[in-house]
Amino acid sequence: MTSGTRIRILVAAALVLAVVVAYWQIDESGAMATLLDGQALRQFIIGLGVAGPLAVIGLLTLVPLAAHYMRQRMRGDAADEEKGGIT
Repeated sequence: MTSGTRIRILVAAALVLAVVVAYWQIDESGAMATLLDGQALRQFIIGLGVAGPLAVIGLLTLVPLAAHYMRQRMRGDAADEEKGGIT
C-alpha cells in the first residue's frame, strides 16, 4: 500500500467520522426535530427576521454549486487514476 493510498483512506475515514459526529450533534441538540418539522422550521426562519429568507436563498443557491463541484471533482479523480496519477 502506497503512502498516497494510506492518506486517501485516512481522509475518507476522517470524513465519515465527521459526518457521524455532525449527525449525532444535530440529533442530540434537537435541531433534527426542528429540521424535520415543517412548522417548527418555518417559525425558526421567521424568527431570524430578514436574515431568515436570505439564509434560505443562500443555502438553496449553494447546494447545486456544491453538488456540481463534487461531481467534477469525482470525475477528475477517476480520470487521474486511469492515467496512473495521484491527485
